[in-house]
Amino acid sequence: MGLLGGVVQALTVFAFSIEDLAESPATLLVKLGICVLGGVVSGGLTVGGLFILTPLFDLTTTFRLTELSRPNHPLLQRLLREAPATFNHVMMVASLAEQGAERIGANALLTRVGAYYHDIGKLARPYFFVENQQGLSNPHDRLDPYTSLEVLAGHVRDGIKLAKEYRLPARVRAFIPEHHGTMRVSFLYQKAVEAAGGEADLVDETQFRYPGPRPQSRETLLVMLADGSEAATRARRPSNPEELRAVIDAIFEQRMRDGQMADCPITMQDLDTVKRTYVSLLRGAFHPRVPYPEPREARETPAPGVTLAPGAAMPLEPMGATVIGAAAHPVVGELDSVTLTAADVATPSDQVTDDAAVTDVLDRDDGVSGDGAGEGAYDGGHFRPDRDLTATEQAIAAALEGRETEG
Repeated sequence: MGLLGGVVQALTVFAFSIEDLAESPATLLVKLGICVLGGVVSGGLTVGGLFILTPLFDLTTTFRLTELSRPNHPLLQRLLREAPATFNHVMMVASLAEQGAERIGANALLTRVGAYYHDIGKLARPYFFVENQQGLSNPHDRLDPYTSLEVLAGHVRDGIKLAKEYRLPARVRAFIPEHHGTMRVSFLYQKAVEAAGGEADLVDETQFRYPGPRPQSRETLLVMLADGSEAATRARRPSNPEELRAVIDAIFEQRMRDGQMADCPITMQDLDTVKRTYVSLLRGAFHPRVPYPEPREARETPAPGVTLAPGAAMPLEPMGATVIGAAAHPVVGELDSVTLTAADVATPSDQVTDDAAVTDVLDRDDGVSGDGAGEGAYDGGHFRPDRDLTATEQAIAAALEGRETEG
């Protein structure tokens, strides 16, 4: 941009100094060069100043947000290594919230970056959050609800501390407390009521609420709604689009009745747009899959037209198929190089037992016709060759002789 500004300035100077071109062209060229150089230098100083001044004055610029959105940021790398399930959760929440922001005209880049860092407080105690337990025992089963509340609600406090340590901008830090607002930790509240013998009056409900504040911008509200929608969908596993819409409707309705949207400048039309966006994206994310069948162990069998190497053993009844006339003969397992074709192999239901069919097999092997013409003839169950038989012919003929003897 600095170079472009310098060029524009040089063209402007040239337009107003064109009469000096004939008198002192060198002076004019120097002026034009100074204009271009000044533009380049000013552009460089501007970009450099952004990187210096934005952290100093806690400014949130596009350059800063782009830098924070890179997956190699140290905080995101820690989240990936130490709390991988939480990392996958925030990636999904970021996708939902970003698409919702684009649909209603909010700041999509800020929304995505804020979603990336909204749960970094879980790095303090990752295995106290169910998504990171990976089948291990739940430590909250051995804790009273007030101690569990200190841990779970404490991830907001721990997140703000980490955000300041890594110098995240104030607008990004705002996503950490505002994505929970002042909502109640319902399951711990119910656990406390049960521990009090079912007497809700003995439990201070305000103790089981997050410290807040409630969402102050559309961007933080979008992350709150995306966070609840993704978690509820993953927990309830709706089996059809109607159930999914009902789950997300309940999340939006609950946040609204709890007053979490009271401080946010958003319209009902925007909420409806966001809701439809979340339903569409979550339906694609949790799509059904056809279960794969279990692999069956099967003996290898040569496909039709495959040549067996000399000495290679061939299964007697591979994959339900039978070699015509030779399946029961022991010499088949030690054939010389033999080429089988589709016509020589049949399924059990297609096995050929009549003499004419066996004659056809021999005819196909060596050009022997069924009527006795050629190098040999098959007559009355006995093969009459005019030459030496091949190993294939010997095996088939011996099998046929054995069948007639048994008969």
